[in-house]
Amino acid sequence: MNENNLQQNDEIDLSALFKNLLRQRGLIVGFALLFTLLGGAFQFSKLAFYVPKTLNYPIAVEFSSAVKGFYPNGSTFSFRDILEPENVKDALAETKIKLDLKSLLNSLSVQHSNKLFSDTEELLLAQLGQKKLPKDQVEATQKALEALRESAKMYATLSLDFSKVKLSNHDAEKLLHSIVSHWADNALRKGLIKPNISYPEQTFTYDEKAIVIDSYDELVAYTRNLQEAVQSLSELPASDTVVFEGQSLNDVSRKLNDVFVNDVKVMQSYVYSISSILVKENELLGIRIFSQHRVKKFAKEELEKTIKSYDDVLAKLDYSSEKNISTQLSLQGEKSQTNMDSSVLTELLSLGSKVSSSDLRKDIVNKRIEAAKKLFLIEKEIEMIEGGVDTETTVNHDKVVASIPKMLKETVDEVNELQKVFAGLVSEYEKISLNKSSALYSPISDAYVGNPLELPIKKTLIVLVAATLLGLCLGGVVALMRVAFSSSGSERKAKSDFR
Repeated sequence: MNENNLQQNDEIDLSALFKNLLRQRGLIVGFALLFTLLGGAFQFSKLAFYVPKTLNYPIAVEFSSAVKGFYPNGSTFSFRDILEPENVKDALAETKIKLDLKSLLNSLSVQHSNKLFSDTEELLLAQLGQKKLPKDQVEATQKALEALRESAKMYATLSLDFSKVKLSNHDAEKLLHSIVSHWADNALRKGLIKPNISYPEQTFTYDEKAIVIDSYDELVAYTRNLQEAVQSLSELPASDTVVFEGQSLNDVSRKLNDVFVNDVKVMQSYVYSISSILVKENELLGIRIFSQHRVKKFAKEELEKTIKSYDDVLAKLDYSSEKNISTQLSLQGEKSQTNMDSSVLTELLSLGSKVSSSDLRKDIVNKRIEAAKKLFLIEKEIEMIEGGVDTETTVNHDKVVASIPKMLKETVDEVNELQKVFAGLVSEYEKISLNKSSALYSPISDAYVGNPLELPIKKTLIVLVAATLLGLCLGGVVALMRVAFSSSGSERKAKSDFR
């Protein structure tokens, strides 16, 4: 009888167990709610101890020469210039923020590019890392990556490290804005943004009693300098939009080229061709023309020797390349497979040899082209000095010579008029550069915190679910313990009553 009772006591009555848990559902739900609240409090407590690490301020410079590392005036440019002590000191004085200059400088940094460019670059690099990417897509991605990196040279992000200085977000943002603004102001004040254009600032003048050949030589040099200045200004951004007295830079360039080709050079050539007549008026002119002719002949011979040396080097490069190809072909011929066509192998070896020496060849060819251009110009000048016009067939030389001063004056007046217009265009362009604040930089966005204050939704949900399940489990355990204690107590009471 006792053994049967022990066996019955050892068995677990699941229905009774669930009934007991159900009767104590309030306790279990209470534990679940308690742990859910604790999990939520744990997640939100992180926000109470939040401390921003950095404040970032992305900007873009607006002068295109920054890509090559220069200011518009030709001075070396670096984004580190923004954080010069002079700019930071001016910003502290303007914002009236009391900070040690040295500690503030240590907390400031500047990086090329910005978050958008960095994320895009990571995406493109991830695409290139894919093994099964088609060849054309790889090439397109590489080009996009190169273009992205080139564009990123005009963008930067200024950062302030809060771990090194104690500042509020508002004060830090004001300080960064002020630093960049003072950098722009100081750069303008120092003339770094002023276009570095060297041009004849004075109109052309000549001595009417001087030799007309000298006057035309000086006018040619003056006009060429003016043409170079026009070309320099045309390379600057937005220069084609500048207008002065109804004329644009393109108008000045076109008119100046017409005057130079049709008037200045033509008349210079003509006065040299009639030098035999002009020498009669000034005997020293003949000596000067003779000396000038000898100097240009020597220059011509020097250029011819230079061009010949370039040709010799190119010929040796070609011979070395062919010899290298034949040697490699003989060495590789025995090892190559029988189905490998020798012409294909020759082509591959030739390509490799050309690639290895392509940079050197390109440099030499470019130098030879420049030397050939100079030789062509000197030959034209020598021909002009020797006399390109048959003076014996020219009618009424005296009348022509008498009219040269008048023609010279008219040409000089045209050139000087174009010089004045060009000077006005330069002045207008400088005004645009100085008056537009965006001529130096522009903000990409407002300053933002590097580690923003945010609640991770996904992580928070996981914590809350885990806390709720833990509360349910612990609540169930406590409920079972209560049932066990209550049942054991009732059994002891029943035994004592039975006795």
